[in-house]
Amino acid sequence: MKNQIIIHSTEDQARIALLEDGELAQLFIQSEENQRTVGNIHVAKVHKVMSGIKAAFIDMGTPKDAFLHFSDAGDHLDEYIAMLNGKNAIPNHAKPDLKNKEKLANHQKQALAGKILRNGQKLLVQIVKEPIGSKGPRISTDITIAGRFLVLIPMGDYIAVSKKISNYKERRRLKNVLGDMVPDGFGVIVRTVAQGQDEKAIEDDLRDVLRKWEKILDKLETAKPPSLLHRDLDM
Repeated sequence: MKNQIIIHSTEDQARIALLEDGELAQLFIQSEENQRTVGNIHVAKVHKVMSGIKAAFIDMGTPKDAFLHFSDAGDHLDEYIAMLNGKNAIPNHAKPDLKNKEKLANHQKQALAGKILRNGQKLLVQIVKEPIGSKGPRISTDITIAGRFLVLIPMGDYIAVSKKISNYKERRRLKNVLGDMVPDGFGVIVRTVAQGQDEKAIEDDLRDVLRKWEKILDKLETAKPPSLLHRDLDM
């Protein structure tokens, strides 16, 4: 059976068609009114850092500021801030901890996030939880881009395979396939549906998520925060 996914996206609506042997099997329609936002990537601005609650409120242009808990700040917060604001945006008192950040315990990493974040900084963020009631969306600075078989992790440096793929030989095969494909400075998580897929299918998916990341970087050059850079259409 030959499967195809066709995506047509406009500013206010996205249509996703799943074809099986050329016949329409499923159709997904997302309009502006009912569109999910989890997975969307924005360039935003730090509105208020509140170290007392280990969080920051982020201006994303939504009715309510987004909520960034320091535990969601990720391992590459400093790299993204330097990329968007320049190296001088990293406070001097945070730099000693950054030299050994891989060795820090979780509570120390959260404290470091509080040192790095400053009001007015530009920030690349991804929505991880929809807004509820009077609360704004919850966000992370651990950016990921989902493909059909892979999840791309910019700034990452590892290849991980879904735990649901339990066969040792298949796990090793998938890691070996990706070992020579993944560019330096990127990490990849192999999704469960990649099991049994051939090298070309995996390579095509990797190229697709890398293209999406390049488009995000292109938009970043001219986008002013707050702006939507990438709308996630992962099903």
